[in-house]
Amino acid sequence: SSCSTFLVREKFAEHDAETALARTIANIDGERCDVGSFAVPADTGKAFGWLCRDINPIHTSFVLAKFAFGFERDLAHGMWALARALPLFAEVDHAKPVRVDCAFKGPVYLERDVRVRAADAAAPGASFELFSGANPRPSIVGRVSNAVGEAVV
Repeated sequence: SSCSTFLVREKFAEHDAETALARTIANIDGERCDVGSFAVPADTGKAFGWLCRDINPIHTSFVLAKFAFGFERDLAHGMWALARALPLFAEVDHAKPVRVDCAFKGPVYLERDVRVRAADAAAPGASFELFSGANPRPSIVGRVSNAVGEAVV
């Protein structure tokens, strides 16, 4: 099953109350350990775009992504980057259902390496962060674990 929440940037008068789910997708405070890394090939935006039918110019055109939308360059789909990172979590049994709670916080650029870091790589359900290139801010944050016997929030 899947539950997606789409957000819009707006100014609000008050902060929303923090929820349990919000805490699971927060940036990691404290020490991080390396889980692994992978390269994002130049054709990823087009190849994955055709596969999932998301032919958005930010994924398929350097020129449009940069000059029409203000990104440094064209970028990979966030779901592709997340799916590419999941096999790096050895503590998760990928033969069983997997639960991923995540937030997409920034772009994952094509032709850059992605570093995956975790709060504790050996602990099931540990928080993780994906960093694109030299950006010190994570592009994707979340938590991954096996979902056996869990209720979806």
